[in-house]
Amino acid sequence: MRVRWFGLFTRLTLRDVAAQLKDAPYKDGSTDGFVVEQLRSDVLEASLIQRLQTTHEAIDPFGFKEQFDVIEYVRTQFRLDSTRNVIELRDPGRSSSKLVSRLLEVLGANFTIEEETVNPLVWANKFSEMVDLYGSIEKVQIGSVALGENTVAQVVVKGSSDVADAAIKFVAPSEYTLEKVQLKLRSARGSVTFQRNSSVVLSAGFDERLMDALRDSLSETKVT
Repeated sequence: MRVRWFGLFTRLTLRDVAAQLKDAPYKDGSTDGFVVEQLRSDVLEASLIQRLQTTHEAIDPFGFKEQFDVIEYVRTQFRLDSTRNVIELRDPGRSSSKLVSRLLEVLGANFTIEEETVNPLVWANKFSEMVDLYGSIEKVQIGSVALGENTVAQVVVKGSSDVADAAIKFVAPSEYTLEKVQLKLRSARGSVTFQRNSSVVLSAGFDERLMDALRDSLSETKVT
């Protein structure tokens, strides 16, 4: 599962947001619309449902063309958090841009979403401290490593032990961008890949109860 966070800036209360989303609901036959699933004092959980229809063409064994419509329903879940001032998307994929544009369309100028970048290694370390679970950085991806003469490289370092220090020492003192780090949790099943664009990729064994620690550690990483 992939989860991504964006910065959220709004003058609207979550109750106001919920009311406006309910005014743009998904109805039978609609191309898209919102469903409000849960509203609390500081969190709103909802989804954008899209109805996608495509026409396919096939040729039978006798050379005759046949056309048929395929209808697909895509559900994009999101979570607004007024305490942390973020919007959280679950498995956004290509539908994330549609979700953002529809939110801005429905909620207007008082609602702004911005992409944010973080240091993924700092984020991973803060998360480890919060959950108090032993783990190690087993994979690091570093991009934009300056090689000179307008030439850059991408470096991926893997290992069975913590490889973060070795990876950074390898590219230093060149300029570089730390793109991803993968944290393997030893005392619990699963791994987390922390990414520079404020997103994580969670393995199938990741404990959902650790989600709040991911959110809190991200907030602290952005503050610093």
